[in-house]
Amino acid sequence: MAIEFGLTPDTRRDTGLHELVGAAGDAGFTALGMHAWHSDAAAAEALAAGGLRCHEVLPLIPTADEEATLPQA
Repeated sequence: MAIEFGLTPDTRRDTGLHELVGAAGDAGFTALGMHAWHSDAAAAEALAAGGLRCHEVLPLIPTADEEATLPQA
């Protein structure tokens, strides 16, 4: 049995998909958690090009801070 390491990005950061894929691959991760708004064919292609897979889809987490939550929605 092999152990695989996946990176879960900080959803409070506005980091681009390609930047996340590159950083995760450079750091030796084999999987990357994806924001729900990145769950499309372009994200799948970016992951494949970076040699990664998606190990989780991160949900929108509503907070009391409406100004922080609404842009993510």
